[in-house]
Amino acid sequence: MQLIPSQLLVDALDDFEVRKTVIEDLTLTPAGDEHSYSKWIMAFWLGSSVTRNFLFNSFRTDVEAIRPYLDWGYFCILTIDRHMSLLQKESTAYRVLHHIAIRFFLNFNEHFSSLQLAPKVIFYPLIYGFGDLTTISDGTPVDNQIVKSAKSLCLEMLSQLMSWAKTPPSISPVTTKPLFSQFSKSVFSLSTFKQNITRLLTSNCLPLHAFPIESFFYGSPVVSYKFLLPGHDGVLLEGVQLRHKEKNFDTTVLVLVGQVPIEHVYINQIQQNLPDFFNAEVILINHRNFSLHSSKRADRLQDIALDIISFAKHAVSPEKSLVLYGMCGGAGPMILAAERLMNQQIPFKIIIDRFAESYSSFLSYKTLKRRMGLQQQITHEVPCLPLFLWVLLDIAAYWLIVFALYCARTPNRFDVIVHQIPDADLLILQAKGPKTLQPPFFKILKPDSPKVLSELRPAYIDFVVHPDHDLRTTFKKQRDQKKLVLKTLKRDSLKLAYSATCFPFLESVFQRFSDFFDGCLQSISNEKLTLNCADNYSIQPIDIHGIPLTFLTTRNHTPISRFIYGFYSKPAMPSIDSIHLLNKAMEEALIQTLRSNHSDENSLDIQQFKSFLSVFLNGIKNNASLIGNLADRLAVAGKHNIVSIIQDLHHCVQQVHPHELQCT
Repeated sequence: MQLIPSQLLVDALDDFEVRKTVIEDLTLTPAGDEHSYSKWIMAFWLGSSVTRNFLFNSFRTDVEAIRPYLDWGYFCILTIDRHMSLLQKESTAYRVLHHIAIRFFLNFNEHFSSLQLAPKVIFYPLIYGFGDLTTISDGTPVDNQIVKSAKSLCLEMLSQLMSWAKTPPSISPVTTKPLFSQFSKSVFSLSTFKQNITRLLTSNCLPLHAFPIESFFYGSPVVSYKFLLPGHDGVLLEGVQLRHKEKNFDTTVLVLVGQVPIEHVYINQIQQNLPDFFNAEVILINHRNFSLHSSKRADRLQDIALDIISFAKHAVSPEKSLVLYGMCGGAGPMILAAERLMNQQIPFKIIIDRFAESYSSFLSYKTLKRRMGLQQQITHEVPCLPLFLWVLLDIAAYWLIVFALYCARTPNRFDVIVHQIPDADLLILQAKGPKTLQPPFFKILKPDSPKVLSELRPAYIDFVVHPDHDLRTTFKKQRDQKKLVLKTLKRDSLKLAYSATCFPFLESVFQRFSDFFDGCLQSISNEKLTLNCADNYSIQPIDIHGIPLTFLTTRNHTPISRFIYGFYSKPAMPSIDSIHLLNKAMEEALIQTLRSNHSDENSLDIQQFKSFLSVFLNGIKNNASLIGNLADRLAVAGKHNIVSIIQDLHHCVQQVHPHELQCT
């Protein structure tokens, strides 16, 4: 009896696309299947660490009895994969390590029932394989060094495992440091300096965990499994695929959140909700600085961007559109990846969530001063250092960061790149609650003279990103121009509604146009995030920078899920097609309709309506792209469908002059 065909298993160990398919099939095995326990173990050892939680939730008693064997088996295969990624597939060293892994999996595939009864027997192929391994005669010195490292690490783990009696080891035996060449470099080398700068920008520098906390449970409508993906240089990256069992989506969202890996509790608390939230398939990314399978660390930020490109090329297809989502520390690499996708003409849309215009902005004088002031409001403490010394330290820290970024050749200005992305493909979210009259608080002017203040200020703010340095702020000029256009069109539509008071149906249509443009203005305002709860009446403002997007809402309390889905979803009928129907023929037909139903064809009212209508239609024609983009977002979100409004206007005119409505 075999769990899967032997040849398929051999192919899965050599081709990561095949391995992903095998992992998915094994993970989808129903809990009631006779061999689901063993199949999930196979998926776990093939690299899907999240499947480990399925095992604990469904077979806890059985798993606890052999827990160290399960985990150490995963770590051994991880170590082999990690070393094989450094070798050429044609090399003898690669084939040797590949053969050892094959023998281990084929043994388990045939004798999987032995794991519960005599677990050590399952690991004999690894012990004998590495025990008999000697120097490879036709291998290069580097190849032999890699094989020797794999042998040493695996035999050390297997030795601990074979001597285990009662208490399982509690520390992960897999180092998260890069392998080989980087160890020989001085800690003061430029390469090491670049790696450390990149690490500070992309990760929180905390130890990585091999497994997520036990939050997954089998029976969820969401299929979740981890898969491995080779990067541009062969480094193994990790991704978690999340999708509905019963739903098929036409969009794939690549997610990189902050400076935390997939296994972090921040991600763990929301990931089961992400397919419903995005209404799409979701891939969570562990780039090379997060992936335990990675044998190298990023020398520069562009390496992380290239890792994202690898996931993008893996996910993109004619049937599925691609969306990038980067939040805070994850936004920088996403923007660099977007620039490369544009150069390669790969279509995408990008959502940038709570990010600054540059890395140096996070430590600018204005940002630090604001943060210190907010902290004083909360703690009511007087600064222990004089103001001039604070200013001096802030300026020194800022220029030190700028100098470090320059030496590490790290891109700093992201607003330049973002301004190249088409408006229809870009959504920038900012944490900025509405200003409200807040309760009085004490402001310390002098140690002995507190002053009670009450002011109009936001209850929910972003402590990390100053509003003046937020990436969305760099688009303020363009945004003000859009608002002016929409306000003008709203005013013109109200004029038309007032001028058509004698024709209730026309009045209603133009009133709906006014409501539509008001909805467009709200859509722009909804790029500001706030908490989805009642007003905050606490004395201190609440920082919402680190709150997951799924817990927030928009300025006008449109559900954030519906709002962002409207950004990248494809409407059944693109609004721009209907907007083009508002042409000269439509204008003439409308005027003729009024004249046909008015006692005086040349009355002042008709002339005034004609003047207003001409201005209105010219305004729409000149801004058709902007209006079509916002109209699509509103239509998908279920608000103010301009296609329906234009159809009703068309219907009103067609009843009198159907031959006048042909497109020109």
